Amino acid sequence: MSDNPLLQPHTLPPFADIKPEHVAPAIQTIIDINLKQLAQWLPEQIIAPTWEGLVKPYEDLTQRLDVVLQVLDVVADGPLGEAYWASQERIQTYLAALAHNPTLFGAFQRLYQQDFGTSLNATERTALELIIRTLRLSGAGLEPGVQQRLTALELQLQVLYQRFSEHMAAANGLWTRLLTTPNELLGLSDNDQGQLRRAAEDRGHEGWLVTLDLPRYIAIMTYAQDRELREACYQAFYTQASDQGPTAGQYDNGPVLEQIRTLRLERANLLGYPDHAQLAQATRMFETCAEVQQWLTELAERIKPAALAEVEGLREYARIHDGIDLQPWDFEYYQERYRQAHYQVSEQAVSEYFPLETVLAGLGRLLERLFGLALQERQEAPRYHGDVRVYELLEGEVSLGHLYIDPYLRDGKAPGVWMKSMRDRHRWSDGRLQLPIARLSCDFNPPLGAAPTLLTLRNVRELLHEFGHAMHHLLTTVEHGSVAGIKGVAEDAVEFPSTLFEHWCRRGESLALLSGHYQTGATLPTSLLERIVAHGQYGAASEALDQIKFALGDLALHSAELTAGPAIERRLEQRFAYLPAPAYVRPVNQFGHVFATEDYAGGYYTYVWSAVMAADVFERFQAQGVLDKATATELRTLILAPGGTVSVAQMFAAFKGRGPDTGAYLAFLGIQN
Repeated sequence: MSDNPLLQPHTLPPFADIKPEHVAPAIQTIIDINLKQLAQWLPEQIIAPTWEGLVKPYEDLTQRLDVVLQVLDVVADGPLGEAYWASQERIQTYLAALAHNPTLFGAFQRLYQQDFGTSLNATERTALELIIRTLRLSGAGLEPGVQQRLTALELQLQVLYQRFSEHMAAANGLWTRLLTTPNELLGLSDNDQGQLRRAAEDRGHEGWLVTLDLPRYIAIMTYAQDRELREACYQAFYTQASDQGPTAGQYDNGPVLEQIRTLRLERANLLGYPDHAQLAQATRMFETCAEVQQWLTELAERIKPAALAEVEGLREYARIHDGIDLQPWDFEYYQERYRQAHYQVSEQAVSEYFPLETVLAGLGRLLERLFGLALQERQEAPRYHGDVRVYELLEGEVSLGHLYIDPYLRDGKAPGVWMKSMRDRHRWSDGRLQLPIARLSCDFNPPLGAAPTLLTLRNVRELLHEFGHAMHHLLTTVEHGSVAGIKGVAEDAVEFPSTLFEHWCRRGESLALLSGHYQTGATLPTSLLERIVAHGQYGAASEALDQIKFALGDLALHSAELTAGPAIERRLEQRFAYLPAPAYVRPVNQFGHVFATEDYAGGYYTYVWSAVMAADVFERFQAQGVLDKATATELRTLILAPGGTVSVAQMFAAFKGRGPDTGAYLAFLGIQN
């Protein structure tokens, strides 16, 4: 196997050398090596386990497999993806064998019990606690029959998560609408029209092709004057992969998500929890679902009047200017018109100051001002697609890791803007330090000819959000892979650093660092900057209420009741909607955060909770300077560096001197506390 690129040591993955035939042999080889090594050192650790003899080699086993799986996750499309998924049963069986090994679990428990705070430092003890918790939640210590059923459930769930994702992707491409006259395009920018024309040409049509790809959908809903077109797009978008709308019944995720909910409930019961929502709290900051639900409901009641006031302003504007009764498919369109009328801020005009290349360079300038770091592009680095840019994060001459940025929408690529770990920071038992790698994926429109990609303020905010995730992962100083960077962090706070970074695109000093007119290079004029900052909270209350509604829906979907998804949606609509949606809407069928992965299920409220903590923390920057290095140094040291080795509550208290408070968040939404 020496010629298998997945098994070779490398600073950056050799993507061009990886072939489908390398996948299964690499995974099997690593599993065989891991099991052989486990058999060598585990017997010696049964009576008197130690960190160096038990935990370190166990973390090496985990990292050895993760290094390969994280690379394969990057290229999980086409033949490589098929080979990867064909190995899932072997992977899950191996992971279950580790989790259900009573000797291994007993050794970890014995080390924890015999420590008494003397043999392990705080970081090591936290890492050990996390390992024990993870094993318990995988079924360690339970009866063999229960463990076997848990393994079977995990395999079934992995298949269903993949099916949910595949249905979303397939359904997204089902609906299109060909526009043939310029009048249908009124309101769209030249660039947006060019993107629709290119979509038509790619499919052999003349004219302009509207698709449900997010950048094109947002352009239609925000700028298209044709109301009937907006309504048709809205209906097609919010009925994807469901039993409703123009593609009803095709790739319907309804039965898939119901299977997922049922299996998750059974798994939770086997592990001793009443439902998945309560099981999920075992890895989060809150203790119980009831506590989360009460907090969310009370927060929603504080926010709803402000959201209703925002919508009433739009409703009045639409009635006065166009004589219409505002509907959901009018919302973004009239938000943009209202923004232009009341704040003199046009997203299309502002985007001219945010060409992608300038914004990416601006991220480096922001890092330098805040942390004294350099973000240098490495043109020679191997990459998995020609669009990808590779950067090295440097502190002086010292490398802290690498960042892959994949900026453009393309066929077959996972939609949305997101960040994933591609490698964890980890000190191997032989002393080698493995540096972290983060991957940031976007779905921005690619350039049209000589015209660059121009980002809206929304795009800039999305980019900064995911960049915050990447910095959380890359700036860790922890050398235990299981608790380094984003690993081991309470799952309802994982969006906290990323949401914090969004605030730097709402302040003039930092926003100027990211800007430069695509033709002249001029930064945003002071008058325009002031108007952008002034309108920064506009629409935030209705957006926040949406997130609370989704969070409460997630908890309800994972309660023991197993009420049908559409019924839960209607119940929440009646209570919290500021602009009620039609009965045909099926957002849960596209709820990939919750049903295409395990990460946010029962914990989608992280977006709300993290927004509260982020606004609270950013208060210090507002008071001491948006780009204040001393404050940024504390942020890096106290919150970004510790990874999962310090509880988020402790990190927060160290930075703010107290626990989180909703005051700053409500103030950001324009609500008096």
